[in-house]
This record gives sequence, structure tokens and C-alpha cells, in this order.
Amino acid sequence: MMEIVLFYGAINTIAELIFLGMLPPRARLAILGSRLGQGSLHVMMLCLTLWVHWGTLTGTMGAFTALIFSFPAVWFAQLLWGYTRVTTNLAGQRVRIMRRGIINYSVKEMT
Repeated sequence: MMEIVLFYGAINTIAELIFLGMLPPRARLAILGSRLGQGSLHVMMLCLTLWVHWGTLTGTMGAFTALIFSFPAVWFAQLLWGYTRVTTNLAGQRVRIMRRGIINYSVKEMT
């Protein structure tokens, strides 16, 4: 039973990366750079898998395993695509900081 749970968590991780890959680059980088966006992504995947597999022990365990696997998936997505973060500098101005990933985006793709 445990191998099924781990396999299900891995499949959900792949589905999460596919979902992130379907988003436009600007939205994807904003979600990956925001703590609120990352947390929302984790909770959304947990709720989706619990909704689909509610009532079975294997499905519920797989949903929580998918939540645990979601944390390294977001780290891998940040490494692959990068992220943008909005912060405030010393002058009090809001500044967008972009960290490039393995896949680089041009300025044209970001607008």
C-alpha cells in the first residue's frame, strides 16, 4: 500500500509541474516568487486530491503525500523557470526582482 501512496504523490507532483507549465510566464513567476502564491498552490493541490479521493485510506494518504511532495516540486519549478519577487528598497519604492531559472524568458515574453 505504501508504494501506491508514494507513486500517487509522485504523479501529483508531475501534474502540479504540468499545471504550472500551462500558466503564462508572468503569472507563473509571480506565483513562484510569492509566499502566498506558493502556499495557495500547495493548498489547492491538497484540496483537489482530497476532493477526488475522499473516503479511501489510500487516496487520503496519497493526498497528504502529494502535499509533502509539493514543497520540493515548487523548489524545482523555481530552479527551472525562476521567479519574480516584489520588494521595497531603502527609498520606500516597490521594486520587482527577477531571478532567472534554467529556462530564460525574454522581455517580450514577460510583457
